[in-house]
Amino acid sequence: GRIAINNQPVTLQGLHDRLSALYRERSDKTLFVIGDGSLPYGRIVEAIDIAKRCRSGTRWGSSLRA
Repeated sequence: GRIAINNQPVTLQGLHDRLSALYRERSDKTLFVIGDGSLPYGRIVEAIDIAKRCRSGTRWGSSLRA
């Protein structure tokens, strides 16, 4: 599956740097994660773990698509 931030593709390896840069510019730290229902849940959790390391105080929303 692919990873994107605001519809811009990003690699799993580049996710931390990209999110860190975005969080520096935003006062609202809300993050929504949308995962394809065919993805193993562990892949989604991996992305969420990276995001958590970027910034504390983030609010979360998630959804899995069938």
